[in-house]
Amino acid sequence: MSPIPGPKVPANNPDRFLFCEEAIEEAFENVATLAEAAGWDGDEVATALVSLADHHVMKRACNAATDALIQSTRRD
Repeated sequence: MSPIPGPKVPANNPDRFLFCEEAIEEAFENVATLAEAAGWDGDEVATALVSLADHHVMKRACNAATDALIQSTRRD
């Protein structure tokens, strides 16, 4: 597997999300292929990947909320 390339455009570029998808597609496909080769059904793999992505988004949101709460209670 090739290394995942970093962003080549600024954060405000309207195509940055698409470039990110393109950058991680090979790794994503490799995970799916490895899971199917291990015996998991393609639909199970796809559903698990979607669920993991959803959990990742929720984890990031919870961590951001916790960080904000901690920051708001600090007395600097």
